[in-house]
Amino acid sequence: MYPLVYKYLVINKKVSVPGIGNFLIDTAPAFIEQGNQLQPPVSHILFKPETALADKKFYEFLAAEMHIDDIDAIKRFHEFAYELKGNASFAEGLQFPGIGTLKKQPNGSFAFQEEKSFVQSYKPIQLSQAIVAEKRSTKETPAIAPDYSDIELTPVAQLDDEAIRDFWWVYAIILALIGIGAIVYYYL
Repeated sequence: MYPLVYKYLVINKKVSVPGIGNFLIDTAPAFIEQGNQLQPPVSHILFKPETALADKKFYEFLAAEMHIDDIDAIKRFHEFAYELKGNASFAEGLQFPGIGTLKKQPNGSFAFQEEKSFVQSYKPIQLSQAIVAEKRSTKETPAIAPDYSDIELTPVAQLDDEAIRDFWWVYAIILALIGIGAIVYYYL
């Protein structure tokens, strides 16, 4: 059941577990940092220990993935959630593969520690001064246009005539041979 919960979380950015709470994926957008570095977007899994409401879309997803009817899917998931709640009470907590660790606190609430492998760790990109100047330019000052003067273009009229020749007949011969081969195969 863990892989299905993880798959649904990644696809829909939210999954609710009855009696425990909601897991959400929050993505911080990319931004330009001092020193002209473009920092990549970063996704984190958040846990909100609020009352998890029944999610019909999730139950339909489970039923389709497990090839069972909706009522069976609901029953199995609630049994799974009850088992999770009990396992979270242990000292080491409950490990959600790909999501993180969930531990039950003495006061009855849950504490969540995100798994580090989920956080996408892309390296920052060093930007050139022209790109940063273009990004930071205001509406009054036009952005710096890229210089394409060093690119050589060859007019189509100067291209070699042999490179442009039409070889449609090669495709026709190949298709004819395939057709003849199919006929011979069928009758032999």
